[in-house]
Amino acid sequence: MKQIDIIGLSGDSPLSLHPSARIALEKADILYGSERQLALVPGYKGHYRQIPSPFSQLRGEITQLMTPEHAAEHVVLLASGDPLFYGVGGWLTRWITGVNLCFHPQPSAIQLAFSRIGKPWEEACVLSVHGRPLSALRREVGRHTLLAVLTDNNNHPKAIAQALVDMHFGDSTTWVAEDLETRSEKVRCFSARELAQSPQIFSPLNVVIIEARGQSNLSPSFPGIPNTAFSTGSPAGQGMLTKREVRLAALAQLQPPPGTIGWDIGAGCGGLAVEWARWSTQGRIYAIEINPERLKHLHINQQRFGVENHLQIVAGRAPDALQALPTPHSIYLGGSQGQATEILAYCWGRLAPGGRIVIPAVTLETRSELITLAKGKSAEWLEVAVASGKRVGDLTMMEPQRAVLLLTLEKT
Repeated sequence: MKQIDIIGLSGDSPLSLHPSARIALEKADILYGSERQLALVPGYKGHYRQIPSPFSQLRGEITQLMTPEHAAEHVVLLASGDPLFYGVGGWLTRWITGVNLCFHPQPSAIQLAFSRIGKPWEEACVLSVHGRPLSALRREVGRHTLLAVLTDNNNHPKAIAQALVDMHFGDSTTWVAEDLETRSEKVRCFSARELAQSPQIFSPLNVVIIEARGQSNLSPSFPGIPNTAFSTGSPAGQGMLTKREVRLAALAQLQPPPGTIGWDIGAGCGGLAVEWARWSTQGRIYAIEINPERLKHLHINQQRFGVENHLQIVAGRAPDALQALPTPHSIYLGGSQGQATEILAYCWGRLAPGGRIVIPAVTLETRSELITLAKGKSAEWLEVAVASGKRVGDLTMMEPQRAVLLLTLEKT
C-alpha cells in the first residue's frame, strides 16, 4: 500500500524534526505545503507543489497520485504542529482511502501557547473558529473556565474579544500568542474589554487563550436555559417553545448517547433542539419545522446560542422531510399536525436499535392517541406538572402550568 507522510513543522525552522520525518523528507518525490512551509526546506531536490486553493482540490490531486503511473512516487505533505489536532490530518483520514497515512507531529500552537503563559491545559476547552462561525464561542463560554481558540483573518483576537464583551464576559483575561517558535514571537495579555478596544495589530499566525469571567443567560453553565432567553416572537418567551421543565424531562427520557443522531420533529422555535445541541457535544441534531414564523426564530436561536455545528435546521413537513436524514438514535416528536400515527410508524422503522422516541401530550385526545400508539412497544410514562410562584398584589400564589404527559418508547 502506498504511503503518504504528513510532517508537522513548528516555527520557522525544520531543524527539530524527528529522524523518521527527516528520512521521509529526503525520500520525497513530491512535496506539498504552503508557500511559507515550502520556504523552510530550501535544500529539497524533488518537486514542490503548493497546497491548492480551494483546499478541497487537494483530494483530487492526491487521488491522481494514487494511480499506477505514480505508484513509485513518494508524497510528503507539510503541515503545522500536530496535523491531527485541528489540522490537515483529520481531513485526510476522512477523505483519502487506500493509502497508509504516516504522521510526524510537532508541538501544536495550543500546546506552545499554554507553555508560554505557564498554565496547565489538560482541562482546557479547545475550539477552532478558523473558517467557522464565531458564534461557536457562545456555546463554550460559560461551560468552561479556560479556553483556547484557533483564529483566522475574520475571527481575529479583537473580534473574539468583542464577542466576549457582548456576552457579558468582558472581564475575562485573554492572551494573544503570535508567531510561536519564531524570531518574531510575542505573547501579550489583556482583559477582553481592553483587547476589543486595543489599537494593536496582531500577526495572522496567532492563538487566543481565555480565562473566562462573567455570566449570561446566552452562555449558561448548566442545563436549563431560561425560557425568556429564547427568541419566540413573544415578550414573555411563551411562543412555540418547549418550556424548560418539560424540555429537561424530555431530554432525560431520551438519554441521547454521545456521537449519535437526533431528530426534533415539529421543533417550533427550537427550545428543545437548542438545549439538546448545546449539551450533546458530540452528536448532531436535526430540527424539522414547517411554519415560516417559527423557522425564523429557530434560526435566530441557533445563532444566538452558537450551536450551528451541532444543530441543522430542516424546513419541511414530516415524514417527507425525514427521508434524506441520517438514521436517528433519539427522536422527539413534538408536533405532528394530526399525522402522529403515520409519522411514528415511519420514525419507528428508521430508529436505530436501542433508540428512543419521546412524544408529549397535553390534551385528553392526544393522550388517548398515545395509548394506542404505545401498544406492543416498550413504553414508559411520565407526567410533568409544574407550578411557579406569581405575585398577586402583596401575596404570592402558585400558578400551575399545563401538565404534559411524556411517552417514551424504546426500540428493544
